[in-house]
Amino acid sequence: MFNFLMENSSPPTVQEIAFAFRRWGWVGFWVQIVFAFIPIIILIFALFFTNNPDYTRPGNLYIGEFLAFGCLSALIFTIYWCFRYVQLSKKLENPQMRPPKADVIQCLWIGLIANILGMLCAIVVAMGKVATLLWQMLSIPQGASVISTPGSNQAIINRGTLVVPLDMVGVQAMLSTIAAELAGIIVALWLLSLVSQHHSQHS
Repeated sequence: MFNFLMENSSPPTVQEIAFAFRRWGWVGFWVQIVFAFIPIIILIFALFFTNNPDYTRPGNLYIGEFLAFGCLSALIFTIYWCFRYVQLSKKLENPQMRPPKADVIQCLWIGLIANILGMLCAIVVAMGKVATLLWQMLSIPQGASVISTPGSNQAIINRGTLVVPLDMVGVQAMLSTIAAELAGIIVALWLLSLVSQHHSQHS
């Protein structure tokens, strides 16, 4: 993959591969950090600052919430793994510390699989969240979002069926997670293509 971009150029040297690991490792690290900001803030807010009983009663936890924690755990791991590429570049530059090509490829495959699993997990959570919001919206009678109490000037909002801002921010958090994992996949595939081409030319 990506070899069509290099078919007219010479195979990359070890120093070029080390530079690519350092440059794209930092790119993947900071891109994932930026995209991870929203999911992590939402998680902290949901755990410590929300007064919504749906987040505080253990009986209301469902598989989507556990998957959401799994997505964030995978994202934190892939952020660390992008930094691992930067550390690996230093070893590639030093002939005495240079790891075997098989170990480098294995490292890239671990990062690729972790990003794919994190993305799939985020997609499942996002689809479940959107389906829940759609069900809530469809359950509201057309034109009815406020319940008025007879003989009273107060309006009581039925929060059990309304879409609140936190719900939409939750969807945005999952979309940010998907984008972060996609960035990690692109970085891992690009570096894997460089290492594989060098290996195939010098085996």
